[in-house]
Amino acid sequence: MYDPQKQLDRQVDRALGKAKDKAVSTVVWWAIGCVVMLLLVCFVGGLFVYIGGAGLSSYMQTAGAAQRTASAWDGLSTLECTGANTMELEGITATLSDVGVRASGACNLTLRNCNLTAPTAVEVSGGAHVTIIGGTVTGSVAAIQAGGGSTVDVQGATITGPVARSGGAHVNGVP
Repeated sequence: MYDPQKQLDRQVDRALGKAKDKAVSTVVWWAIGCVVMLLLVCFVGGLFVYIGGAGLSSYMQTAGAAQRTASAWDGLSTLECTGANTMELEGITATLSDVGVRASGACNLTLRNCNLTAPTAVEVSGGAHVTIIGGTVTGSVAAIQAGGGSTVDVQGATITGPVARSGGAHVNGVP
């Protein structure tokens, strides 16, 4: 016997089942999408912190420390420029009893219109590069002592005292 009410109930049950399956499927895919987006955001954020925060920040702190050291140098003790630092000194007058300025490693140092007097005024080694622009450099033992593949460029400065070169060092702009 055909019962229209039972037929309608079956159709409603099938429709509800399909709707329930569709809703569950949609919720599951939304959840998967949210998890993937969360992982992507965490990955990109972590990458930013690693590269931007740690790498760039430590580089900037190192570079800033080098600039602070040069600008805060009192001229009473040896100025040290080491590693991959870049420093620039301008208008400093210093008389020291040992070494005036010591540059080593991959240091890049510019002395602009500085007046240095010391037994060894400028000591450069280990591939460092020093540029002396204007000013005076006076040393009783050595005005410039360059060694170990370093380079010193002198431009318009007065150099008084011996200029010592060793280990493949180059001193340009002086005899």
